[in-house]
Amino acid sequence: MLENLWQEKGFTALLITHDVEEAVVLADRVILIENGQIAMDCYIEMPRPRQRGNSVFSAKVEAILQRVMGQKESSKDAEKVAIGR
Repeated sequence: MLENLWQEKGFTALLITHDVEEAVVLADRVILIENGQIAMDCYIEMPRPRQRGNSVFSAKVEAILQRVMGQKESSKDAEKVAIGR
């Protein structure tokens, strides 16, 4: 419902969530904040509507979850997340 309203009205929204899948479905950009600092800034460059279970979607969610769980990504992995591969 939120995504449909956003597409219809074209407004800017800030959504705070702990659900990584929800963030990837809805967001153009996912930002992880740790200790008051931006720890990860991930652009979600996937067409809409986004489908859970899609291999690209699943890879994006997994990369973000690994970072959230404290597994620092390599610079190569960070690049893949940033460009949506």
